Amino acid sequence: MGIRSSPFQWRCSSPELKNSITEYENSAGEETKLEEYLQQVSLYTNEDIQENRDKVKMMTIHTAKGLEFPYVFICGFNEGIFPSRKTNTKEKMEEERRLAYVGFTRAENALFLSDAEGINRDGSYKYPSRFIFNIDKKYLNYVVELEENFIDNANDFITNSENILNRNNNIQFNVGDRIIHKSFGAGKIIKIDNINSSYVIKFDNSETYSNISFSMKLENENSDNFKDNSIDGQKNLENKIILEIKNESNNQIKNWIESAKKYI
Repeated sequence: MGIRSSPFQWRCSSPELKNSITEYENSAGEETKLEEYLQQVSLYTNEDIQENRDKVKMMTIHTAKGLEFPYVFICGFNEGIFPSRKTNTKEKMEEERRLAYVGFTRAENALFLSDAEGINRDGSYKYPSRFIFNIDKKYLNYVVELEENFIDNANDFITNSENILNRNNNIQFNVGDRIIHKSFGAGKIIKIDNINSSYVIKFDNSETYSNISFSMKLENENSDNFKDNSIDGQKNLENKIILEIKNESNNQIKNWIESAKKYI
């Protein structure tokens, strides 16, 4: 049964819809069904119909890789957002920097960067992304110039963050590793605290957890160096015991000689 024989035709008052049905019927044949037509038009979207209309496309920077646009807006360009507050190593920071470069180079004519002011949920101040300060100022056109005092505070915050990243690069152990501390003995790493640049360790002879700085010298319990030290320590102990036994034996011999002299 063709679409023309359907009652749907007489209820149709839109010229665009009539033209659409006619075009589909001419291409698919008169014996096509209404269900097939509806299935076909359901694949079309407003974007297909109005391709040339002015519009804004929203996407992540990852999605924008390989694409270019006349104008690009990057919003929320703050420390803790871009770069993410989860960025806790130098390698991750460089990945964030590369991602920022991808975002910048998507713009053909102009790039707009915006940051938010105020206070974060943890009570810290919101500062512009360090990647803004990495750009030569002659290439930037500020809508509102940043105050020198605010820039100094932002640079102090960024410098402190960079120092933490440098300390975090000294991480030598992972969660679950067994270690030896010179004073506290053997223990197990429970957590890595990147914010405070320390290991959270449960030592075998302690009921509580301890925070030990990344810079503190620790030995892997399974390392050859620790095993050698343990063997040397055991040998030294054995030699000390043997020496004490010999000294004790010599003392006994002396006592026997002194006792024998009484009967001579």
